[in-house]
Amino acid sequence: MVQQVYCQALCPFVEPMEQAHWIRGRHQLLLMEENALINTAGFRNKWHKQNCILKIDWPAHSPDLNLIEKILKSMKSQISKLYQPQNLDELKHPTWSSLSKIHPGILNDYLQSMPRRMQMVINQCGGPTSY
Repeated sequence: MVQQVYCQALCPFVEPMEQAHWIRGRHQLLLMEENALINTAGFRNKWHKQNCILKIDWPAHSPDLNLIEKILKSMKSQISKLYQPQNLDELKHPTWSSLSKIHPGILNDYLQSMPRRMQMVINQCGGPTSY
């Protein structure tokens, strides 16, 4: 089941990206996932290999420089206040609704915070930061 969900989530994006990379003369996609146990499952590694995806080594407890986490946190908060989905189908509408309400200015604010975030990681020698 998990394998199917993973592939269903990624497959629609992988093929167009593969085609674009091949046109540009690149023959592998790069993927960054933290090394949490769920991201190192055998079927994922096999699927990555079959789809010419090179997984970048990334520590499981890395400093959080991933801006998507802030967006996901905001979306989860919005969804949990308004909905109590019981299954994946019930989660789809609130997810798209929440995603459509994200103001582009917020994304820009997150992006503008990256130099500060990166400097904090450098100052902490790669250790935890307030982010």
